[in-house]
Amino acid sequence: MISGRVSGKSVQFSTTNAFGNVANFTGTVVGDDMSGTYSQSVNGTICNWDASLRTGVRTSQSANPGKDPEPDYSKLDAKKKRQARERDAQSFLTAGAAAAQYCTYADQMTAAGRFSQAAEAFRLMGDSVRQGKADKLAKAASARADECQRRQKAARQAPPKAKASKKADETAAAKAKEMAKACTALKQYAKKLEDSGNLEAALKVRVKLRINKCK
Repeated sequence: MISGRVSGKSVQFSTTNAFGNVANFTGTVVGDDMSGTYSQSVNGTICNWDASLRTGVRTSQSANPGKDPEPDYSKLDAKKKRQARERDAQSFLTAGAAAAQYCTYADQMTAAGRFSQAAEAFRLMGDSVRQGKADKLAKAASARADECQRRQKAARQAPPKAKASKKADETAAAKAKEMAKACTALKQYAKKLEDSGNLEAALKVRVKLRINKCK
């Protein structure tokens, strides 16, 4: 649900997602575009938003249901009007699917908005089946938005030691590789001494192998 008001060039509105979290938006309207910032009640993080007017798809209930609210489509016959709305719906679905690929709060909320617009276009076409599917996509994206936000927050709060630990593991692995290489060389040298009959020197090398814990 969206509710708000426009005063001059200022706009304020709020939305509620599937989990009951409220996002409060404020911004400025310039021509067919508007932008600003918003914060969500669950954590208070402030983010940016922007939107542009797209004619042809109604996003709220008309005050006069008997009158076609889309001036751009008012002169089209029923077939062409349906085709135009179909193009709008498919455009919204494509944009929603593109945004839904990225696990960030902003992208998932963008996807939810686009899917909702597609659902509205299908509603205007009288296609309740596809309207229902688009609504489900919108609700799923809204739910993922909160999950992605939690993941982003957890990633930001991850202890910095994780990177240092990885470096330490890499260093230990490199040392182990060098030791294995040195042990192989000593074994080959001991074998060479034994083959040449220099058993005393070979024994010293074998002792060194044990000290170095070579297998």
